Amino acid sequence: MASHTNENLHYDISELVRMDMRVELPPPIVAEILSSPPFVTIPGVINVRYISSTATALNIRQGFAYRSGPPTKITGSGIRKLVEDVGVKTIFDLRNSSEREKFPWPEILGAETVWLAYAATPERADLDVFAKDDAGKDRSGVLAALILQLVGVPRDLIAHDYLLTRVGTEPARQSLFSSLQAGVKERGSDAISVSPRLLALMSVKDTAITTFVESIESRFKGGIVGYLKTDLGFTVEDIEMMLVNLAPVQ
Repeated sequence: MASHTNENLHYDISELVRMDMRVELPPPIVAEILSSPPFVTIPGVINVRYISSTATALNIRQGFAYRSGPPTKITGSGIRKLVEDVGVKTIFDLRNSSEREKFPWPEILGAETVWLAYAATPERADLDVFAKDDAGKDRSGVLAALILQLVGVPRDLIAHDYLLTRVGTEPARQSLFSSLQAGVKERGSDAISVSPRLLALMSVKDTAITTFVESIESRFKGGIVGYLKTDLGFTVEDIEMMLVNLAPVQ
């Protein structure tokens, strides 16, 4: 990915997204990235962005599918922006039942919330959709990778989409660490003292998602289409409809 400059900032996004999770990213650079596509600012929600970019515009419909962290702290203005301005009509909750009970979300009027464990809507081309989990990283990352893989996006761009979570979660980085390890003591520097296991849980590595993509391609006849049919139970008609709905608007 290319370097970016303005009169005050210069950074290489491909290097930035690979920085150690214990290190604070430069706030001005984070602010600039989060205020630019594919990120969308929704008050009270982290890591909100659409699953598409300039690089993937030929593969996937722009502004149709979004991903994010949990809307647990979404504000009233955030709900209005999500539903009225962004146009989200369906929200897929990727959490398990115990997570949903422990951390309930506020009602988001104007959008239907679907627990993905029991529902799929391949036929609904009119629904801008939104996928969320605990930080918008692992489960959202896998779902985004499946979508991008289905429409033929190259692996390096799928990996880049996954790595953007490193920047997307930066505003909540320390609170995310704390939520996973109660009683963590900060040392008064840019580095947070964490166990190797916690660091592994929080890290965003491209090998995680590329290994997943490669396993889909190698394990299933027909790759992603074979996986959707064999493991997820979608029909050929379902998959064709997904491709129609995800196709760029001409």
